Amino acid sequence: MIICHSRRFIFIHVQRTGGTSVELALEPYLDWSDLILGSSDLGEVISYHFEFRYGIGKHSTIADIERVCGEQICRDYYIFATVRHPVDRLCSLYNYVGATVRDGLERAGIAADQAAARLADEFPLDAPSLGWEASRAFIATANFSEFIRHEELSSDPGFRDQVSRFRSLSDGRIAVQPFRLEDRSAWVPELQNSLGVDIVLPHLNQAPRKLIVPDEVSGEDRRYIEARFAEDYAAFGYDP
Repeated sequence: MIICHSRRFIFIHVQRTGGTSVELALEPYLDWSDLILGSSDLGEVISYHFEFRYGIGKHSTIADIERVCGEQICRDYYIFATVRHPVDRLCSLYNYVGATVRDGLERAGIAADQAAARLADEFPLDAPSLGWEASRAFIATANFSEFIRHEELSSDPGFRDQVSRFRSLSDGRIAVQPFRLEDRSAWVPELQNSLGVDIVLPHLNQAPRKLIVPDEVSGEDRRYIEARFAEDYAAFGYDP
């Protein structure tokens, strides 16, 4: 998440939508008084402290920002975010969580076939990511189809629909300009013009393991995702 006072814009970072690439492309243009939470070295260091003290962090919604920073800044600043096709985003989430769980189990010295029993009640302090709801759902399931339906996942922030992050606290309207990640060649020039910067988006924070790709998602799972994220499909013009 970025709140840039010097250029008067806010970037909302939705999980698994290319937000890290956007933030690192914009980070060189930030002034000392601007705020970046997550992604950059500085942003990662301060994100936890801002969330603990002020209630805003790397993946805060526009309502969170309005609650902390006030309605005026949300009216006056240019606010934007990247969004992604729900199927692609959930595949990315599954791959990312899978890699995170593998790394966490290695650090904790827990074998994969023992993970469900060992982590039923608590997670190791040296691998806090194993306590994420998405991690618990991954450990408890055998495949993507089971993962997206697991009750633990429904509580994970990364599984929230995208459009819900963009609704204004004051009136419920969508107060964020969404840019579809798939169409970046079309909107990057518009963004550069709006912010007054030249940016090149790197392809960063990719999931290191490809456990599933969108073409492998079954028709039944696609229908489930379409129903679960119907507002995203409608708001951003995605086809099932």
